[in-house]
Amino acid sequence: TLLRVVERLQLAQCLVFCRTNLDCDNLERFLHAAGGGKAYRGKAEKGVESPYSCVVLAGQRPMEERRRNLAAFKEGDVRF
Repeated sequence: TLLRVVERLQLAQCLVFCRTNLDCDNLERFLHAAGGGKAYRGKAEKGVESPYSCVVLAGQRPMEERRRNLAAFKEGDVRF
């Protein structure tokens, strides 16, 4: 599974490409559940708040949300 790959390779951050918007939504829910059920809601403090923190950049999301999500990834606040 994806979690095994992440742990085995000890990835600090990773971009995951999905085929559809629905796949992105499902992966987001899966990673949130694996990380304790907490979704990323903006920077609370510096650093990753969950072992499987993630944001979605899918085209169906509003452009401003995608910009915020990309910035959070670049700043290291989320892993996926």
